[in-house]
Amino acid sequence: MTGHLAYAHVRGPGSRMAEQTEVGWQPTCKQGECIGICLPSARMCLAHASKEENAFSGDAYFASATFSHEARFSEATLSNANFAGATFKGDWAWFLEATFTGDAGFGKATFERGARFDGAKFEQARQFGPLLAHQGLVLDEVQFAQPVRIEVSSNAVCCRRARFPGGVQFRLRWACVVLDDTDLAAPSILTGIPRLSSEESEELARQEEQITRIWQQELAGEISERPQLVSLRRADVAGLGLSNVSAADCRFAGAHNLDKLRLDPVFAHGISLREPAGPADIGVEEVE
Repeated sequence: MTGHLAYAHVRGPGSRMAEQTEVGWQPTCKQGECIGICLPSARMCLAHASKEENAFSGDAYFASATFSHEARFSEATLSNANFAGATFKGDWAWFLEATFTGDAGFGKATFERGARFDGAKFEQARQFGPLLAHQGLVLDEVQFAQPVRIEVSSNAVCCRRARFPGGVQFRLRWACVVLDDTDLAAPSILTGIPRLSSEESEELARQEEQITRIWQQELAGEISERPQLVSLRRADVAGLGLSNVSAADCRFAGAHNLDKLRLDPVFAHGISLREPAGPADIGVEEVE
C-alpha cells in the first residue's frame, strides 16, 4: 500500500504558532503520481475523487502541490483551503459551487489551463490570489461575503452575476474582463497593475513572462498588460471605479447607475457609453 504519514496542525492554549503532530499513516491517491491523502471510503484524494466520493467537508492543505491531472473540488465544503504555490498542470481546475468557510489561500498558484469557480461561496476570504491562469479564470456567480482583493494575471477573467456585498478590488494584468449582471454597488475598483504583488514572486513572474509571449503571439495587437474591460451589461456599477483599464469598446447596455461610475481622468479619454457591434468574446474556453 502506498501512503505517507499525515500530520494535523494544532494550536495549544495561548500559543501563536501551530505545531505539527503526527496522526498516523494514510493511504495516498491512486491517480498517477498524486500524493494526496485518500478520502474516507475512496481510492482517490479530494482533487481526483468522483462527484459521489467528493462530498467532502474539512480542511484542504495543498500548499506547493502539483496536480498533474484534472483537479475537481466541486461542491466541497472547505473550512480552510491552502493552495498557496500550487501548480495545476492537467485539465481545468474545477471548484464549481464549492464553499470556503475559512481562508481560501491561492497566493502564487498557477493554473496551466484555467480555473472555474462558478457558484463558489467565500464566507471569510478577504484575499484571492495573486495567481496566474494561462487560459482564463471563471468567477461566474461567485459570492464573497467579506470585502475582497482579487489579484490575477490571465488572458481572460469572466465574472458574471457575481455578488460582492462588501466590495471588491480587482487587481489585474493582461485580462479581457466581463462583469455582466454583477453587483458592484459597494465601493469597488477595477485596476490594472504593473506586477503581481506576491512576496518571493520571482518564479510566478518568470512563468508569467513565458505565457505572455504565447498570448502576444496568438493575440497580436489584441492584448496588453493593461486589462481591457469588455462588458458591464446589466451590472450595478454604483460603487465601481476604473483605473489603468482600457474601456473604449466596453458594452454598457442595461447597466445601472452609470452616472456614478468613477473614471480615472488619465484613462477616461475615448470611453463611450455606446454599444459596440459584435459579440463580447473574451477568449475563455467553453468547457463542460
